Amino acid sequence: MSTISRQYEYAAGETINPDENNANENAIYNLVNGGLDNDNIASDANIVESKIAFNTSSGHSHNGTDSKLITINRAFTWTILGTLATGNNQGAQYIVPQNMTVVKIWGKCSASNVQVRVRKNGSDIKSGFEVGSTVTSSTSFTSTSLTAGDVLTFDITAINGATDVFITLECKQP
Repeated sequence: MSTISRQYEYAAGETINPDENNANENAIYNLVNGGLDNDNIASDANIVESKIAFNTSSGHSHNGTDSKLITINRAFTWTILGTLATGNNQGAQYIVPQNMTVVKIWGKCSASNVQVRVRKNGSDIKSGFEVGSTVTSSTSFTSTSLTAGDVLTFDITAINGATDVFITLECKQP
């Protein structure tokens, strides 16, 4: 039901039919007591969230009091194939597009091991991260805060016979 319409109207001096009067009142009661929906609520109604039933299966999260922002994971990935060499600024340099938080670093190399460092604007985010031939990860960081415009770089600090290194820096926003 999108709007209430009066089924019966009366003029001055007419006798009010109780059934007609009840039908008019019931239209109001039915709408107010459970018949309100998106079609009959003004866009500026300012209804508190606790009064609204949300469809949480759509991916939005609400706790009935305030909206929760949806967390989006992002990843910055460095891949160096072939014979590795120690040095700074290996592979791509990434510009952080939005504020986010570093949550995990993942790594793997083809054989033996390699030690890597990820930096933000020249300062360590993660140093001494040792990567072997099986996937490894860490959640321990020097800094976890990334700001839009920060530049991320990847360094190889030590090699022990390894080739092909794969590093992924997992982040979340907001």
